[in-house]
Amino acid sequence: MNDLPSPFAPEGELHLYTPAQAAKWLPWTARTLKEKAYRREIVHSRGSRNSVQFSGADIRDVLRAQREPVLPAAA
Repeated sequence: MNDLPSPFAPEGELHLYTPAQAAKWLPWTARTLKEKAYRREIVHSRGSRNSVQFSGADIRDVLRAQREPVLPAAA
């Protein structure tokens, strides 16, 4: 797994990561990542046989969304 490009490096932007590989950079386990993807709570890509994968851009988008504050709905 040491030969994986970082999702923050140019060569990692379009690389496809498995949920187990993406969990290295995201705050959830591989299982939670799959569940969130199935529920369409996080961006992801679909691979062969409908498998869940994450591009480097997907990983960066998920991290960015985690940092954005959630504002209360206007009354």
